[in-house]
Amino acid sequence: MRDKILFGMLDTPVSTLQLMPEEEFQRSSFYREWVKPNGLRDGSTTLIADTAEELISIGFVTSRQRDPVTADEMTLVQRLSPHLRRAFMIGETLERMRWGAETALSALSGIATPIMICDRAEHLIFANPAAEKALSAGGPLVVRNGRVQTRSLAVRSSFSEALQRATSNDLALGRRGVGVPLLARLEAAYAYILPLLGVGSRRISNQPLVAIFLSTRKSRALPEIAILMTLFDLTPAEARIASRIANGQGVIALRNELGISANTMKSHLKQIFAKTGCGRQAELVNLISELSLPVRV
Repeated sequence: MRDKILFGMLDTPVSTLQLMPEEEFQRSSFYREWVKPNGLRDGSTTLIADTAEELISIGFVTSRQRDPVTADEMTLVQRLSPHLRRAFMIGETLERMRWGAETALSALSGIATPIMICDRAEHLIFANPAAEKALSAGGPLVVRNGRVQTRSLAVRSSFSEALQRATSNDLALGRRGVGVPLLARLEAAYAYILPLLGVGSRRISNQPLVAIFLSTRKSRALPEIAILMTLFDLTPAEARIASRIANGQGVIALRNELGISANTMKSHLKQIFAKTGCGRQAELVNLISELSLPVRV
């Protein structure tokens, strides 16, 4: 009986005595253990919402001193059901958005790396304390009329283009993001721009959003291979070698571990140096060490 009530048609009231004769109902354990001790006779349940996450129903009962649920009462509930569903769903959606946004922004606030969230028009939606400090300290990014821009005119257009790509449907960009040099004098060397493609980002805004991570010289957390590939257009093999060299692994040991020849290693290093603008390993180590890893801090 419970399955028939709970999983019936949407907005269609079902009463207990509609499903079975009253004599049969009175022989059930449910009637003996709950209905009769509470002085009840009949009840009606209406399914008003059926989603992947929950079922929402509304019900009422009648006392033993009155008639069973009437057709007029069930019609009234049927008419109210769509309005109740809208009220429930609107209230729950707003609550989830509020809770999700507060949780996400609270987590970002505790990260040491400067993080900003912008929309398609480059308007600043959120900045964690580290980003606010970087913006107020004369760093490479500034906020003018609510919009995030680079202080350097030389890279402003490339920065703006990267934001536009990250909020568009550019499949080539994917989830890996794009790195933009900022020619910084202070803490930041690069802006790593990541498109926020997940459902969770809609809890903060219904507009396409991007996250901007500023790499800092203060952090010694080395970037992931995907970030190195993004920033310097390295191949996976080149990014892996660059990352391990930056971690202090020697070239000979690395070559043996990867099982590649000396000529292959030399070719990889040549490409790495050319793409990163480094002339030797020490410069490469210093360069990668200046980049922080936003997702690990």
